[in-house]
Parts: sequence; structure tokens; C-alpha cells
Amino acid sequence: QERVERLETACSKLHDELSEYATLKAQLERARQALERDIDRHRAFRGQHQQALGWMALQAMSDGAIVVDSEGRIDFLNRAAETLLGWTHDDARQRPVRDVFAPVDEASRQPLTRLVEGILAEGQWCCLHQLAVVVTRQGRDRVIEVSASPILTDDETAIGAIVLFRDASASQQQARQTQQLWHQAHHDALTGAINRRGLMKRLQTALDATTQAEARHVLCYLDLDGFKQVNDTCGHAAGDELLRQVSRAIQARVRATDTVARLGGDEFCVLLYGCSLARAKAIAESWRSAIASLPFEWNDRALTIGVSIGLSEIDASTASSDRALKAADAACYRAKRDGRNCIRASQPEPPPVPYPQPRSSSTPISSSTLGSKQRGDRAWIPRLERALVNNEFVLFGQDMLALGGKSAQRREILLRLQTSEGQYCMPMAFIPAAERYGLMSRIDLGIIRTAIARLSCAHSDSLDPTGTPSANAASEPAFAVNISGASLTDRAFWDALASFLDQHLDVCPQLCFEISEMVAIANLNTAIDFISTFKHFGCEFALDRFSGLCSFAQLRQLGVDWLKLDSTASGHSASHALDRAILSSSIHVSRALGLKTVVLRAEAPEAIASVKALGADYAQGYAVARPVRLTQMLDFDETCDYRSA
Repeated sequence: QERVERLETACSKLHDELSEYATLKAQLERARQALERDIDRHRAFRGQHQQALGWMALQAMSDGAIVVDSEGRIDFLNRAAETLLGWTHDDARQRPVRDVFAPVDEASRQPLTRLVEGILAEGQWCCLHQLAVVVTRQGRDRVIEVSASPILTDDETAIGAIVLFRDASASQQQARQTQQLWHQAHHDALTGAINRRGLMKRLQTALDATTQAEARHVLCYLDLDGFKQVNDTCGHAAGDELLRQVSRAIQARVRATDTVARLGGDEFCVLLYGCSLARAKAIAESWRSAIASLPFEWNDRALTIGVSIGLSEIDASTASSDRALKAADAACYRAKRDGRNCIRASQPEPPPVPYPQPRSSSTPISSSTLGSKQRGDRAWIPRLERALVNNEFVLFGQDMLALGGKSAQRREILLRLQTSEGQYCMPMAFIPAAERYGLMSRIDLGIIRTAIARLSCAHSDSLDPTGTPSANAASEPAFAVNISGASLTDRAFWDALASFLDQHLDVCPQLCFEISEMVAIANLNTAIDFISTFKHFGCEFALDRFSGLCSFAQLRQLGVDWLKLDSTASGHSASHALDRAILSSSIHVSRALGLKTVVLRAEAPEAIASVKALGADYAQGYAVARPVRLTQMLDFDETCDYRSA
């Protein structure tokens, strides 16, 4: 009995423990379920948070964004897409994407069906490299750039897509503007023909083709005869209209594959591709005849002009495009010399002509030494190019005498070319060749750089350790440097000179540029612009060899500071009444205009006294000082790197 009781007690205790265990298990289950509910709520909240962040990011984008579900229906449209497409998010939601966004190819207008449907099917990112057009809700076409990407699950299943696009109208406009700028850079604004830059590129391409095949081309250089008279008598408007008509007459008589270019002024070039010299002569004759008979009238005046044409054959033996252009130019020069309004073909290069040596340091080389002027110019080119590379130009200085007592010192810089025999060639022996073949601007820049280098050195020496001018420093004379006609009309020279002067503003007031009266009159507007431009740097200007050809009205327009009077009254004939009257009137008018005067060719002491009595400010000539090499006058290196110029 006792054992039964103990067994019943144990069973009752076990039952109580089991009941307690069941209660605890139920509590644990309820806790687990509550935790799972918390986890689900957290996951849902995190998903909603991430989705909200995604929507916010898409909403903040400047590009349009469309989110599409797996069935191709719109789930989201950001504000940029609303603006670009004209749809609101509420109106577009759950609509098929093709109803709201159906891009087509800009050129073919074919639907771009693979954009959304393709990525939903293939699950691959897609970017269209060409521009597309989409029609807005209001029916307007809008040019866009578009790309699309699938929305993938962890197992790489596409459950939707996102489409990004941006307005490309501005990019398209920018591309058009770029193309327009390129066209302007390679075409003449007046006639619409190719300009010099475009011609040289096409000429080089044609030259490259001749080395790969036995191709022959002909370059034609056209220079109008009598055009200046049209400009002078009827004005620039008439000249511009005449140039347009000439350009049309030339273009009407060439093939579409040929190149017609305007080099500037009244000069044209035509590149005839795959053309023989005989055929080119016939085509050139058609131009000459058409231009000579051009029916041009202006203000009831019938005007006629002619044209001189030079032809240069281009083949595998042509050295360079520059050589071809120079050969055509030389042939055109021969046509001018032979009476104008005719056609001449370039001649083979002559054998090298020995470098002409002057008989003395002061005797210019005459044309008889070289034969014709054209051949003489060409004979100088290799010598001048070698001088530019090896810095073989030599600078001399000629002082001017101040007639007013304490006036500042002035010195003109003069150019010479030293021969292998130690003699010096005068500039007029080689400057015509340098101007004709485009070397003069480099020479002028080299001289200016040398002069400024000396002025800058003297300026630095005149400063004490504190940077203030020293009272005991010797004053450096102002330098007068000649500007050639070729440099005056060369805009690249203007840019290079302005860049250099901008680095040496402290010495610009000691620099005076001299422009001859003949050059200034021939290029009056250009000279006025040049003087006005570089006066801003503090430089002075002198009108050189003034003889009265320039009117006083033009003199006032030019805005020069100095007149260099070229008159026989400064020589032994200063006592002659007429000479004295001419010189005296020029000096008095100059003074009334606020200009200072330098009288040239003061070759005797009597001349100095005479021009001083007439009121001139300075005298220059052999009676004052002979030209002396700058290295003998100043302690500095006169050489300049003309290659960088």
C-alpha cells in the first residue's frame, strides 16, 4: 500500500511539472510569434523607408525617371518626367508605358520597341547612343537622350524597369552652333567660299594623295586687276558686291569636287583636282573671260575689271603645300608684270642663285645683280630663312640730336644682314623678298624683342635695392623701331606683339614704332587701328618720311606722336626759299597738331642749324651721327631668337 501511495505522489508531481512545462511552452510560443511580428513590422518599415528614399532620390533627379512594373505599367513618374512629358504621376500611374512614353528614332521615326519590352524580357541594361524623339501629352516633339535598366530580384529575375531620359534640345542646339562655328572658321564670311585655313587643309590632303597615286592637281591663284579703283571710286559696299559676283562666276565654272577659296582682299585660289595643266589653262581662260565681261553696275556706273591668274601643277614632286601656293603666287606675279589680265603657269625652280653680295656696306643690291625682280626675291629666301634660324641679322643704332636743349635722347634701330665676307647688306636689298614671302613679321618681332630686352635691362639697372629709381642712374634713350607694311597688315603679328608688350609694360613708354607715310596711306584704316591698339600699352608712334602725301586730316586720324620729315630742306639746299617754306609749314602744322618733329637727312652742320632755326625738335643724319652697331654703343647681346618670333 505504501509503495502505491509513493507512486501516486510521484505521478501527481510529474503531472504538475508537465502542466508547468506546457504553460512555459505556450508562453515561449507566444513570445516567438510576437518577435516574428516585430521582425515583419521592422522589415516592412525598412522596405517602406528604402522605397521612400528611392522615390525621394528619383524625385530629386534633374533627369526624367519612369519606374515600370513587370507587366510594363507605370508605377512611378518623377517631377522632371512630368515636366518633360506633360503627364502627372497620378494620371500616368498604372497606364501602359507605351501610352505615355513611346520614343522613336530621330532620323527614321521608327519606334524604339526594345527599350522597355526588351529589358523586361532579357533583363539587360540598354542605352541608346543616338538621339530619340518622344511626343509629349500636348503633341509636341521633344528630342531626348534615353537609357533603361531592369529592376532585378536576388535570383536575377526582372520585376520591373527604370527608364531615365533627359532633354537633348540644348545639346542639339550646341552641336549646330559648333558646326556653325567650324563653318565660319573655314569659310569666308563675304563670299561663302573656303578661306585660307580651309584651303591649306584641302591642299595638304591633295598633296598627300599624290604621294600614294600618280595623281595631278592644279592650284590657280587669281588676283583681280582694277579692284582698288572700284573701292576708291564707289566705296567698299560696291567692292564687296563685286567680290561676291566674282566668286559666283568662278564657282559656276568648276566642278562640285573642286575647291574655290578667297584668301583675302581681291585674291582667290582654286584647287582643281585630277586636272592636267592644259585643261586648267582652258578653265582659267573661262574665268578670265567671264570676269572681264562681268556686267557690274553701281550707281548708274558701268565698271569693268580684269584678273591675273597664276597656275601651279601639284604632283608627287611638290615639296609642300606652302611651296605650291608660293609657286602659284609667283606665276600670278608674272601675269601682273606681263601686262595683267592674262594667265601664266609656274616655271620649274631655277638652279640655286649665288647669294648676292653688295659692293659696299651702304650700296643696296640692284635688280640687275639678280636678273628679274621675281628671281631676285626667290634667291633671297633660303638666305633669309637661314639668317632667321641662326640669328644672323645685325642691329645698328643712329642717334637723333635734340635741338631744344634738355630733350630726351632718341635712337633709331636699323636692320642689317651680315654676309659671310663680313659686309652688311642694307635692308632694302632683302626686305621686299621678306615681305613677299611672309618672313617680315618674324624679323620685326625679333627686332622689337631685342630692343625691349635692352630697355628692360636698363630699367632694372636704374632701380636701387628698394625698387625705386636711382638718382645716379644713366637714362636710356628711347628706341624707335620700324614696322613694315607686311607686319602692319598681319593680325598674327598684332597678337604676338600685344602678348609680348603686355609682359613689359614698364618700358613701353620708351618704345616708338615708326610707320612710313606710304604704308600708312596704302593701309589707312589698318594703320589707324594698329596705332590705337598699341597706344594703350603706352608706346609712341611716328609717321616716317613724311613728305605731304598724307593730308593733315588723315594725319589727325592716324593719331601719331611724331613726324619724321623727309625733305631736301634738311640738306645743303636748306637756304632755298621754296624748300624752307615747305619744311617750315610742315613744322608749324605739326606743332599746331601737338606733334614733335624729326628732320631727316641732316648731312651737314649747316643743315642742323637751319632746321633748328625753323623750330624742329630733333635732327637725324650723318651730320648728327652715323649708324653704329649696337654692340659698340651698348653693353648687351643684340641677338634675338627669331625662331620664337
